Amino acid sequence: PAALGITDAQISQIQGIGQSVYNFDTLGAADGVVEKDDKVVAKIDWNIADGHRAAFTYIYNKGNILAGQTGIGALNATNPNFSLQSNNYTQGAENHFGVFQLNDQWTDSFSTQLRISYSDYVRLQVPFGAREFGEFRTCLAPASTLPALTCPAGTRQLTFGPDISRQANELDSQSLNIEFQATLQLNNHTVKLIAERRMQDIRNLFAQRVSGAWYFDSVADLQGRRANELDIAVPLRGGIDTVTAEFENNSWTFGIQDTVDVTDTLVVTAGFRWDLFDTPDRPFVNDAFFNRFGFTNAQTLNGRQLFQPRFGMNWKPTDRLTVRGSAGLFGGGSPNVWISNSYSNPGPTLGRVQVRRVPGVGGAADTFTISGLSGLSAAQQNAIGAATLNNVSGGPGIPAELIAAVRTTGTAASPTNALDPNFKVPSQWRVSGSFDYIANLGFLGDDWNFGADVIWSKVNDGLTWTDLRSVATGTLPDGRPRYSILPGQGATTNTDILLTNDGRGHSWNIVGRFDKRWDNGFRLAGAYTYQRAKDTNPGTSSVAFSNYTNTAVIDPNFAAFGTSNYQRDNAFRITAGYDAQLFGDNTTRFELFFNSLSGQRFSYTFADQASGNNRSNVFGVTGNNTRYSLYVPNVASPTADPLVSYAPGFDFAGFQSFVQNSELNKFQGQIAPKNIGKSPRYNKLDLAVRQEVPFVFGGKIELSMDMENVLNLIDSDWGTIRQVGFPYLGTLVNVTCANAACSQYQYANRSGTTFQAPNEAVNLNGSLWSIRFGARIVF
Repeated sequence: PAALGITDAQISQIQGIGQSVYNFDTLGAADGVVEKDDKVVAKIDWNIADGHRAAFTYIYNKGNILAGQTGIGALNATNPNFSLQSNNYTQGAENHFGVFQLNDQWTDSFSTQLRISYSDYVRLQVPFGAREFGEFRTCLAPASTLPALTCPAGTRQLTFGPDISRQANELDSQSLNIEFQATLQLNNHTVKLIAERRMQDIRNLFAQRVSGAWYFDSVADLQGRRANELDIAVPLRGGIDTVTAEFENNSWTFGIQDTVDVTDTLVVTAGFRWDLFDTPDRPFVNDAFFNRFGFTNAQTLNGRQLFQPRFGMNWKPTDRLTVRGSAGLFGGGSPNVWISNSYSNPGPTLGRVQVRRVPGVGGAADTFTISGLSGLSAAQQNAIGAATLNNVSGGPGIPAELIAAVRTTGTAASPTNALDPNFKVPSQWRVSGSFDYIANLGFLGDDWNFGADVIWSKVNDGLTWTDLRSVATGTLPDGRPRYSILPGQGATTNTDILLTNDGRGHSWNIVGRFDKRWDNGFRLAGAYTYQRAKDTNPGTSSVAFSNYTNTAVIDPNFAAFGTSNYQRDNAFRITAGYDAQLFGDNTTRFELFFNSLSGQRFSYTFADQASGNNRSNVFGVTGNNTRYSLYVPNVASPTADPLVSYAPGFDFAGFQSFVQNSELNKFQGQIAPKNIGKSPRYNKLDLAVRQEVPFVFGGKIELSMDMENVLNLIDSDWGTIRQVGFPYLGTLVNVTCANAACSQYQYANRSGTTFQAPNEAVNLNGSLWSIRFGARIVF
């Protein structure tokens, strides 16, 4: 941590205060967390009679890994916070899965298959500290300075306690699937009929900030139990169970497929799949939402359907050449986790408020503000604020009068998630083709396998999220709309997030590959992948508001269309191996795997620094204040672009140099497109060794060694993933309106007096080397 600008003494000091003042073990830097992955598999096969066979399989899996805020990158001026272990959590799942399958060959031309599967799934997201304590963030300044709620430039912050998304986070589901398939062979036709019933019970509790997020302006304030802010969400209709989404999500599927042997070398397949959704449970009906927008928030998937025609062919004109192709409409399945947001947050569910201290000047008493509530006098705000932010004791110490005030005045204005009444099940058109050719390269040998795959897809109905409570009321200097709160809602940051459709998006995936094995035991294979993909909302989260706010935007209230977060421009893969029997009949195998992958895409943005998680002063929406796509000014001189001026002390020379020497150069005078930035390329080399040795009763023991990321073992700077961190926003400047009409932007440094390029930090996931040893017995 010292290399990150935080000393061991500071960590020890915060740990000591956490224990002695708040009776909470903050834990230290996460450096010794045990990660586990346990599996049990059992299978029974039963040959009932000729042509009739049954099988039962049971799988148990439980695993967990370290997850949370400490996972990526170093501290920097625009990310000054470091999370102690108690602010992280273990992430994993526990799953019981069983499947019974019955295959029956009734005649030479007629067979059936019955498959029944059951799954009991629990997602694990367990914080290292008690959930009810809350999240504590402290500026490491020894004493508070003005302005309040602002950590001095260059000063780091430490956070402990369960993060806001783990304070109430539970997900479990039980599903029962019954699938029946019948196959009938008629001359050169093979007709397959399918019928499926899928039933799923889902319980999803996700309530952010229910134990609170506390901020302290200094170490002295933390010691003195004197907070400067509490950001909290209160269940409005009772206990935490009122925030839990519990619902059934079921579907029927019917389909037919005809496979026709047109000739000895050409096989054609055509058919369709028809999905029908039924959901007997509806979200809680929020009358205030209906009054605001004229339609109910209680929309579900019930009655919606998706018809998916499919076509395919397989042609083998010679013994060496095979050509395959397919086309059709493909659904993405039932988006349960996103649909569940309408159940878990139908409003009135959570009332979110921010209680803030306004320090008195010249010996005057502190005053307090509470945003998110209405109808409170200044005296009432001061009384509740003092009770909340003085003598802090953690999550259980939230005063009853604050909770009562939220439940009294926050009901109608509470945030709501809803499904578009005209919502269509996500789907995309896809056309694919591939060929495989076995080549004779003369003196280089025969049996070279060459192939290519091409997949083109186009979104038919995609997904996006927007805030209905933000309405366009003006135009910003670069032509994008400017938003304000829906009239009649007061000064609130609450949202009404609508899950709706967006039909934009397409992708190309092209792969060229080869594979060759020699009789002497050598093997060589390689592949090149070319990818181009455009989308609107990447759907990176299970939470509606996070999907709304964690993506680059041009129109501030809608995700921008452009290059996808998931695009990797190109990738190379080479595999080399050697099999030999160096002693006896015991096989020795060496394999090398080299992968080279284009860097993570990211968007150039600017930030309305004044907004934080409140409503933006410039753009008028709420959420992540760094997501707004950058307007790239003409940087020929500080006065060359009439739409932009620069704050005193702005490092124009540094900004100018960066623009002129980056992807932004050709977009001067325009809004930067989404994801034109690209982090460095990632190269990785893995080694695998296998050795058989004799064992009793004619068996063998296979010893194995897998060395992952050999390059990083050789040099710690190699084999590392360096990228702009999630949500892949490279924020360059702060922005404000230069005048009351906001007809001109004003840019300012993000921090300090020099321009700072996007921080491409090391992602610890995938950047470390490891060696695994194993053994298995084979009879």
